[in-house]
Amino acid sequence: MTGRLIIIFVWLCIYATNALDDKILIYDWNSRDEIIAEGSLYSTDQKDLINNVPLGPNAAIVTVSKVVNKEAFLWRPSADMSLMGDALHENIAWPIHKIQFIQAPWRQESVSKHASPKVNFKTISLLLVMMNCCIFRRLCCSE
Repeated sequence: MTGRLIIIFVWLCIYATNALDDKILIYDWNSRDEIIAEGSLYSTDQKDLINNVPLGPNAAIVTVSKVVNKEAFLWRPSADMSLMGDALHENIAWPIHKIQFIQAPWRQESVSKHASPKVNFKTISLLLVMMNCCIFRRLCCSE
């Protein structure tokens, strides 16, 4: 039984890690439905630092890979960056409710530039599984 649990554990960790590679749409924090950039999720750990400030609750660190609206204001500007155009290929803090995972092509629904952001609970669940990997690993390997 322990061997089976370890296999399930490893599969979940790999699947959850791959979920972090998912591309995201970044919505303007100051408007309801404007997509201002694309990127990837870097972290949701409240204790991680961004510009020497802890991320805090209800926020994510995202890496910006494509800018759609370079004039959009950053949620947490810094001395070096205040507009989305400044953040290309950089990690920035963003409110978690203003990002949306882009689904795989075989499951993707049409996404317009003015679609409402939605939380992807499946990916968030997988991230929570990944956060608990160390605890589960200790339980399985302590026998």
